[in-house]
Amino acid sequence: MAALSGCRIGSETGEPLPTCYSESVRYEVSESVRFERDPYSGILTREQAVALVRQAGGAAADADLRAVLVPVGESGLYVWTIFPQTAGGEVVRESGFMVNPYSGAVEPLEMSEPQQEGKEE
Repeated sequence: MAALSGCRIGSETGEPLPTCYSESVRYEVSESVRFERDPYSGILTREQAVALVRQAGGAAADADLRAVLVPVGESGLYVWTIFPQTAGGEVVRESGFMVNPYSGAVEPLEMSEPQQEGKEE
């Protein structure tokens, strides 16, 4: 059973509502696991993120890729950024990808020139 206690809708005021119980609903997950995830954080592993970029056609099967987990602002969320590397280990910044570590969505990384302070366009 699930219980909901003391809630009010909108701007209602007054005494808290009494606890309301509802019948539980049974469900099962029957699909196999779609992604390999870190057991502690629940996000996609580095290997899984790289494999998703390869599956999306973003890199050849034998290409060297560099994957970095980057925090997104102050939200506490992350994104995998993945770049191909040359034979010398240099990152090819023009052809990177972002992989959402929660949903597995792969998108091309849009690069722009950094803005300098005090410079007007």
